[in-house]
Amino acid sequence: MAKNQPLFELSADKKTLLYANADEVDENDMTSITIPDGVLRIGDKACSWCSADSIIIPNSVTTIGYHAFTFSCIKSIIIPNGVTSIEEGAFICCSSLESVTLPESLTKIGKNVFHHCSNLKEVIVPTGSKAHFSQMKNLESVWNLIKEEGSTIDTVSPDSTIEQACIKCKKMIPKAYAFCPYCGMSIVHACPNPMCGKTDIPHVANFCPECGTRLK
Repeated sequence: MAKNQPLFELSADKKTLLYANADEVDENDMTSITIPDGVLRIGDKACSWCSADSIIIPNSVTTIGYHAFTFSCIKSIIIPNGVTSIEEGAFICCSSLESVTLPESLTKIGKNVFHHCSNLKEVIVPTGSKAHFSQMKNLESVWNLIKEEGSTIDTVSPDSTIEQACIKCKKMIPKAYAFCPYCGMSIVHACPNPMCGKTDIPHVANFCPECGTRLK
């Protein structure tokens, strides 16, 4: 096989990447591979153990599968706008990974996506999208690494939407947040019924479990 031409194994309809065989290429020459345009899903473990330090994902991709990049050698990755789901453990044990860019199109992220990424330094999100990502489960472990494009890490600024203090770190945060952007604490709310007094209602609840008062 020619150098810098890794073998891609695709599903019969060419919509799912099943395997990216970068190990067949001289590692000294292999710096980047580009997933074929038209692929919609990067399949389970499709790029695991990949020796390339950069993998380019086309705009056609909408889903990154289970353990898709596990133990790969990538140093950074840009997930394009259009990807809506990153499944469990997609980048687990990518010890060389330093930078990840997430798109605003993302609506679901699985457990332990960045688990054991010991050198991860930043998770970049689009400008003005921190509130969007604050509503997403399973990002708590890397929230302190999240920054908006063109800004520094941890730039959450108090503004007119702030309504409560985190019960753990006591910093003021917007009431709409599902977890604290400073310490990762899950946010709980108080029941608005003055006759109730319950103060530890999970953010996702629609009704007070104590008195039934509607919360949203």
